[in-house]
Amino acid sequence: MPKLNTFLAASAALSAALVAPAFAQPIAVGGAASGALEQSDPVNDERMSYMDAYEITLAEGQAIEVRMASEVFDTYLIIGLQQPGYFESYDYNDDSEGTLNSRLRFVAPQAGTYTIQATSFGSETTGPYSL
Repeated sequence: MPKLNTFLAASAALSAALVAPAFAQPIAVGGAASGALEQSDPVNDERMSYMDAYEITLAEGQAIEVRMASEVFDTYLIIGLQQPGYFESYDYNDDSEGTLNSRLRFVAPQAGTYTIQATSFGSETTGPYSL
């Protein structure tokens, strides 16, 4: 049984790593960040694109606007809640104001810590961005 227990423990750890927002960086309302999509980043399962994640705490009814810009790639923003075992997407934005940059306006339907996924429209795209 020791081999089975080791396998189950390793499987549980891997599953937790794939769905837990442990890689998310905190960002405050009104805050800014810069980063880069890299081949070592987690992959958005739906888009098959590299992503960075940011956590923001919002009150019910609180409105925010998130902008993402890059001179290298077509940006894509997603906001939602990390649930046990999956990510619940609430809204997204690809192109804004005739550019390849993204702007997402969002009103929190409930109080909580939301996850912003900064990613790209194309799969396997890398490069710097600002948020």
